Amino acid sequence: MLKQPTTIYKDFDLSFTKNPNTKDIARRVDVQAVKQSLKSLMLTQYYEKPFKPQYGSPIRGLLFEPVDIATGTSLATEIKRAIVNFEPRVVVEDVEVYPNQNENAFSCKIFFYVRGVRDLQELGIVLERLR
Repeated sequence: MLKQPTTIYKDFDLSFTKNPNTKDIARRVDVQAVKQSLKSLMLTQYYEKPFKPQYGSPIRGLLFEPVDIATGTSLATEIKRAIVNFEPRVVVEDVEVYPNQNENAFSCKIFFYVRGVRDLQELGIVLERLR
């Protein structure tokens, strides 16, 4: 019988917190590493990553459009497109985007499967413009 690997995906924690035992930068593993990668991908604009001008998405630019259902639909489409094109570890099931006009933001829920993990995962994030 083959033993399943305990850790499939690894990455360092982008908050740069210190691991109390090793005094090194903390790590993210498996689903948490993929979720961190998805957040990073959604907030990366085109031409922001050196030598990969097509990497990223226009999501930050869409946050300056009216906070309505039409913009929410565009955001959902762009989120799906970015994940399909740049995150091979993920299979997207659904993306839900809800406009919140009172907060001038969009609440997003991404439902996905991580390759090598059986359970459906959910990533919730609030997208709001910074200026």
